[in-house]
Amino acid sequence: MNGLPELRPRQIRERLAFMIYGEDALFHYLPILRWLDPKQVDLVVYNRSQEICLHLPTRLRKLPFNWCWGEELIQQLTGYRWLVSTHHYFSKQMPVTLPDGSSSVYWGALPRMLGHYNFRLMYGLGYDGWNFGEWNSIYDAFLCFGPHQRQQFQTKGFKGKAVEIGYPRYDAYFNQKFDPKPWQAYFGCDPNKQTLIWFTTTPEYFSTLAYYAEAVSALSKDYNVLVKPHPFSWERIPLQQEFLAHLPFTAVIREDINTLTLYQLADMVLSDYGGTSFSSLYTDKPLLLLDHPKYPGQANKNLEDSDTDAWLRQYLRHISPEDIPSLTRIIADTAYWQSQKNTRSWLRDQLFTPNYGQSGQTAARLLSQPDKLVARDG
Repeated sequence: MNGLPELRPRQIRERLAFMIYGEDALFHYLPILRWLDPKQVDLVVYNRSQEICLHLPTRLRKLPFNWCWGEELIQQLTGYRWLVSTHHYFSKQMPVTLPDGSSSVYWGALPRMLGHYNFRLMYGLGYDGWNFGEWNSIYDAFLCFGPHQRQQFQTKGFKGKAVEIGYPRYDAYFNQKFDPKPWQAYFGCDPNKQTLIWFTTTPEYFSTLAYYAEAVSALSKDYNVLVKPHPFSWERIPLQQEFLAHLPFTAVIREDINTLTLYQLADMVLSDYGGTSFSSLYTDKPLLLLDHPKYPGQANKNLEDSDTDAWLRQYLRHISPEDIPSLTRIIADTAYWQSQKNTRSWLRDQLFTPNYGQSGQTAARLLSQPDKLVARDG
């Protein structure tokens, strides 16, 4: 591409590795890693200079796996026979100093710079224009949540084999006891109130934060109300911290906390677009969708009218800013939330393979025989 040679590893480590670009990626991998032999698996961290990897070395030193920096491997033209990643991260030019001391500029997608064979672990639903984009052609296999994703990859004709595993990130939700008291204390929650958690997406994908923040925060009179903006939004909306600080939320969550904990704590979820809505379905949380006034009329290529976010709104209650005066009544509508439970059950059947609590083990079993996941040589 761009007339430049593709950057591929020349020295191959005959092992499986997981590519980590931030703490959130590690949260997706841990339920799989616990079933894999640390002697046969490595972790590769990319984004050495970025804030999202600031605390990763401390966390990784507590794990029994060897890890290294991806930037160093690329400069050494070294990679792994099999590499797991959640997405392509980027495709761009990359200057490399060759072993003979000369320099050259290459082009490539990050996973192909570090892996001979590449496996994509799906990490969210929604954003169909992006999630099933052409960049998926770099992958040799897809580990999918369920039938919807598998069918999408097959329909679009990607070379990679698509297999259903469930959603490993939330295994512990189904098979471990959760004590809410420490987290209620941490976030300043009243244990006698129900807890609402509001997830918002990034600005370019139609975050609803600015439209509903005052109304949602006002619910804190009757509920514990926690808001978790998308991690990238803090950089992209510099005044977000100041704006939220003046509103009566029970807690504004900025740290890169495992969302598993938030779903365990939540009695109800509010969401706009992207993965958090579907994670709420997976964990069977009462879910209210908040609409952006310009979506879908001005949707970009990543939020197409026919995508899964729009499909979800055919079955679940969603509100627009004009409905804000009714928000308190909607939240308190126990009859609707009871009826929604059946709808959520049907939606889960469409989206997820029924492997609740065992998805990580299923993924680990497949990845322990990586050659069988490879559809064809490439």
